[in-house]
Amino acid sequence: AIWMSSYRQMRGDLQARGAEFAVEMIVEALDRRMRVIEIPVNYRNISRSLYRKYRTRRTFFRILRLLLVKRYCRGRRSRPVST
Repeated sequence: AIWMSSYRQMRGDLQARGAEFAVEMIVEALDRRMRVIEIPVNYRNISRSLYRKYRTRRTFFRILRLLLVKRYCRGRRSRPVST
């Protein structure tokens, strides 16, 4: 769950449009030192088509790419320039 005020603070930095959107929101919230809580969800009733849509290699690699880009591109920008 995310509060609307928290979403408004980070929406300019959110770029994901697919299944990786939730991962990006968590990364951005943690980066801003916002509180993140977990709400249990029952996935037993999820439809097979929806399950297949998000359980693909493509989704995995999109999430992995997102995490690597957020980790390493942001790290380069935030480091002080040595003179």
